[in-house]
Amino acid sequence: MRKKSFRASSKRHKKRRVAKSLYVMLPILLVVGSLFGFLIYSPYFRIETISIEGTDRLEEDDVRSFLERTLTEKALYVIPQDIMWMSKYGLASIIKSHSPVIKDVHITRSWPHELAVEVVEYSGWGVLCQGLPEDCYWIDRAGVAFQSAPDFAGTIVPKITDERDREITLGEKQMSQRMMRLITFFNERAQENDYLQSLQFAIDARDATLHAETRAGWEIRLLEDTDPEEAYKNMQLTLDNEIKEKADELDYIDLRFGNRIFYRFIEYDR
Repeated sequence: MRKKSFRASSKRHKKRRVAKSLYVMLPILLVVGSLFGFLIYSPYFRIETISIEGTDRLEEDDVRSFLERTLTEKALYVIPQDIMWMSKYGLASIIKSHSPVIKDVHITRSWPHELAVEVVEYSGWGVLCQGLPEDCYWIDRAGVAFQSAPDFAGTIVPKITDERDREITLGEKQMSQRMMRLITFFNERAQENDYLQSLQFAIDARDATLHAETRAGWEIRLLEDTDPEEAYKNMQLTLDNEIKEKADELDYIDLRFGNRIFYRFIEYDR
């Protein structure tokens, strides 16, 4: 009997403790909920002014419209996005996903209503082309393709024709760091070299040999892992000391085998 009485008394005490806890917690929850509602729905914390800088390839109005549509959406169908204390890094990531032309986004908030957006676009270094008829894309110096481009002849900007069967994905690197280093190195030297003057590049589908065609019509053959400084030095020594005035009769210079340099002249019908 005593055990039963003790158990009943213990249950009553537990119920009282729970009731007291609810009486204490309920006002706190109401205050916290009210404060939360004030913070996310109060006009005081809403974004009212948006400034956008850095757009060149993109239309500023297009970026603004996308941003405004994003800010009118609600997280979890409840929380409005256009509040000043939302994550600026998350918002920057959303804006960046709008277009592959966007390389980076920097956001600055000025309380209580202003949002400044700086868009950093990819800078067009050259064009990458594939297929027949050619589809061409702007690439930056690192080899990231980011936008469709017209088919240039290769004298206005560097042109790379990739003959390999590869799909081009905008916003991603299309060539390795070594290949781009090789291409950019020879392209820069060509502008100050009378033998080269300008170059058009092509990547062979069979063995990924890089062909660099000079303005005179002869070509340089390279491999992805070729050391550009050493290869260029060997080419220049060969041109100055062996080929000399016969450069106009060249078919190609092969720099794929280290210090062993091969070259061939055009064979004319006699």
